[in-house]
Amino acid sequence: MTTTINGFYGHLRPNPCEVFIYENRNGSKWYVVEGGTIVNKTFDEIPEGTNVESLSDSDCFTWSSPINSEEELTNAVED
Repeated sequence: MTTTINGFYGHLRPNPCEVFIYENRNGSKWYVVEGGTIVNKTFDEIPEGTNVESLSDSDCFTWSSPINSEEELTNAVED
């Protein structure tokens, strides 16, 4: 299952962004900020308005090109 939320990154200067989320069956989630290439995995909840820098990541990988949609995130996770 995938979803998109409005979130932000940065502490001193918050930057609004869309966050694409791919949820696994075990409750973990892969997520990426729109236009990002680093895909992170967390077991944290990711509600609307989340600062992604506050999430506890358990894994990550770098994708070869910017991810700009839920479909592109799905392709990256399932590749």
